[in-house]
Amino acid sequence: MVSPLSHPFNDPSADVILTSSDNIIFKLHKVILSLGSEFFKAMFSLSQPESSSPGDPQINDSSADAEIDGLPVIHVSEPSEVLSKLFRLCYPMDNPHLETIDEVAAILTAALKYELRKPIQMASRRLRKLMPKASLRVYAIACTLDLEDEARAAAAVIRERKLQNEYAAELEDISIGAYHRLLYYCETGSDPGGLFFTHRPTQKVKDAKKKSKKPKSGSVSHPSGSVTLDLPDSPDSPRMAPVQAPPPRPTVAKYPFNLADPEFIITASDGITFRLSQSFVRLASLVLFDMAPDVPTPSVIQVPESSQVLDIILRVYSPVENPSLADLSVLNSTLIAARKYEMKKAIHFLQEALVKQADVPLTDPYLLYTIACRHDLRGLALIAAKRTLRLELTKALRPEVETVDIPAGYLYRLLDYHRRCRETTHIIRANESWIEEEWRSRLADCCQRSHRYSRELPCWYPTYMQAIGREKWPSPDSVVTEDVFTAALPSPSLIY
Repeated sequence: MVSPLSHPFNDPSADVILTSSDNIIFKLHKVILSLGSEFFKAMFSLSQPESSSPGDPQINDSSADAEIDGLPVIHVSEPSEVLSKLFRLCYPMDNPHLETIDEVAAILTAALKYELRKPIQMASRRLRKLMPKASLRVYAIACTLDLEDEARAAAAVIRERKLQNEYAAELEDISIGAYHRLLYYCETGSDPGGLFFTHRPTQKVKDAKKKSKKPKSGSVSHPSGSVTLDLPDSPDSPRMAPVQAPPPRPTVAKYPFNLADPEFIITASDGITFRLSQSFVRLASLVLFDMAPDVPTPSVIQVPESSQVLDIILRVYSPVENPSLADLSVLNSTLIAARKYEMKKAIHFLQEALVKQADVPLTDPYLLYTIACRHDLRGLALIAAKRTLRLELTKALRPEVETVDIPAGYLYRLLDYHRRCRETTHIIRANESWIEEEWRSRLADCCQRSHRYSRELPCWYPTYMQAIGREKWPSPDSVVTEDVFTAALPSPSLIY
């Protein structure tokens, strides 16, 4: 590895070396890095191994280069082009020119990773200056890096200039929730004071430490909170009924996952244990089976999934009845777990359950669309997308959609589909001059003979819309084809 002449970090007084992802070495000074970064200060204060891990700012014993010129080596994941500008911002030298938003994003990402205060300030300031030219990109970058102030400022520019319908490649890097919150703000104009753009809104947690109140007659609480002394009731106060303790919370799953002498125990995130046989676990998931330590039975493992999710995916493999599934959010969480543990039968069962939800009238099509996208169920996503056409998607916040982990690009494409459909429908309803004379006469003749004539829409309009709805992207060119008009003609049974 050789330090090029393109950067000045070759000083012989350096006492540490950072190596870039493209194998360029930077001879640096611990004192300068420590003064500008709590991260480096903590790193250098520790007793260090000789080298560090690639891609992660920590020391790693397995590095091939323990030392270079007698100095310890730290391997990092950033390329030399980014490191050169980053360290120039740390050292007492001329600041580098950050011209493009890509440069600023790369520097800011690295600066936040290593907690370098001056580069964070400089890059954040430069990011704000780029807002007028690329406000949507700035918003997406700010959300990715959890920079709430920058995201809020960019959102104000986007709303003022009505740029929310534009596309930026960075939408594929942020969550659908971050984009939905931006669109909600632009659509409603609501005061964003209580709205966080960079992270999911949560209910405000009330302070558990309330001001002490005078105890009611009948009891006095010990300051420790652990003792209650009964006092005689006053003559005027009614006697209170004794408060019954809540029933004990179950700790074992329901049948058939409650074996008295289990060989395998799985503990869910809520503390419920599933007491199973080894053969059952092996049949359901080799991934779960291999998680158990090689010790005498019973084997015990803990998983981050809830007992509700575990019960569903395990019940698919049990000889009892299949689980009933109606909640879309639960379906999503359960299918994620089934994929994680490579449970093929459960995956197939859950995918079929999702597809059936498309036929349920009360199913939320927007949530169904996001879940279908999350699991790459393209056909279901298209069906759900068409069912969202009657919805106003951005006039209300959707907490349930926030939980679906998909990029914002999916929402952009759904809304773009809405815009295309609205444009096509507007052309259809505005006038009929776009229809050739022959077809105009045939369609008009159908309406004259039809008992279903409407003053607002021609009789052929519903079947015509069904015909063009079979296309993924209807356009002014595709909606005037002969096969579409033929499909729009009412059947004889409807005409007479």
